[in-house]
Amino acid sequence: MSRGYIVALLKFTDKDQFIENYASKMPLIIEAHGGRFLVRTPEAHFAEGREYSLHVIVEFDTFDKARAMIDSDAFKQLQEHRHVNTDQASSSFMLLKGGDALALAT
Repeated sequence: MSRGYIVALLKFTDKDQFIENYASKMPLIIEAHGGRFLVRTPEAHFAEGREYSLHVIVEFDTFDKARAMIDSDAFKQLQEHRHVNTDQASSSFMLLKGGDALALAT
């Protein structure tokens, strides 16, 4: 089974509210689904593209566990706080299936 990765590149509109109402509550939800933070930092070197306020990578043992977290009621209840406290047009939030699909294609 492939691991699952949530990658979030976020541009804050209200950092304090984001932390209070979303970021401070996410570790319990992530851990309940077997996930762990690999990266959660504002620090990055921008070689290309736009800058973000926060960069997050969360790893799950399986893609299905990551998907279950995203589909959970607990996550859905918090997600609105992410939406209202970040610039949606300048942010990204995605679930990736681990592996190198290009290497497998050759």
